[in-house]
Amino acid sequence: MTSAGPRESVPGPVLRRDRVKALLGHAVEAPLAPGRPVPLRARVECPWDLWWVSVRAGMPPADLGLVVTGPGGESCEGCWRRVLDLVSAVPPGHPDTGTGACGCLREWAVDMRRPGPQVAWPALGTQVALVKPGTATRVVRRLLEEVYEVVGVADRRLTTGDVRRLYPDAYGAAYVAAQDAYLTSARLDVLVLRAGPDPPDPRQVKARIRRRLGGRDVLRNHLHMPDSPGDTLCDLTHLAGQRLPAGLYGGDERDRAGLRLDYYRAVLAAGQRGTGRVRPGRV
Repeated sequence: MTSAGPRESVPGPVLRRDRVKALLGHAVEAPLAPGRPVPLRARVECPWDLWWVSVRAGMPPADLGLVVTGPGGESCEGCWRRVLDLVSAVPPGHPDTGTGACGCLREWAVDMRRPGPQVAWPALGTQVALVKPGTATRVVRRLLEEVYEVVGVADRRLTTGDVRRLYPDAYGAAYVAAQDAYLTSARLDVLVLRAGPDPPDPRQVKARIRRRLGGRDVLRNHLHMPDSPGDTLCDLTHLAGQRLPAGLYGGDERDRAGLRLDYYRAVLAAGQRGTGRVRPGRV
């Protein structure tokens, strides 16, 4: 159930969602890693990729070392103006749930959720899980404890802004409204987890728990658990209020930090070789 090691090659081209997850991972982890690696200055040619990364991190592009190219890449000039206005706020703002006159936002969101081959992210030893409404925390905790140690528990009452930060690429006004209503309907438990020296792939852990609990749809599927290291770091700070890097880079995790940064670059390079428009710049 372990994830692939960060030394493994990345097949290309990679899907859009993995390119932006790699961009997010490098942006949020480089300032935390031992030795303070030089941030990756990346050129982002799709405004909605830029928006997604900013929203997940809760920070504007300048604080993440992202270079904005402006109109001329993917999407239209109107989308660039819209996104630059949204990401200038702290925290970054959200568009309405309509499709917009140009349709670029919906097209981007569909592409973000397009099925396809998955990148084998190198897992962090620290993980976080949010138990969704209607699911007993004790049951989820028992199943998580088969592979993790629970090192902290917090309860949260999510706002609509919290939900949109967790799922910026959710689309369809009816679905987004249902998601907002469901996830803000009750106080929820957040579990901070710690793995052993060979962390499991959180996608496999999450899928196994959902299969064992069964009986839910794509929204009411028992737990939220981030897939990639960048998502995990963002959710640890956002949901659990964890102060990073305190307790994160001990033992093997310290040694793996540089390997993860190399892996993010490899994913971005694979995107550059394919059809991707997120291009790493010089560092």
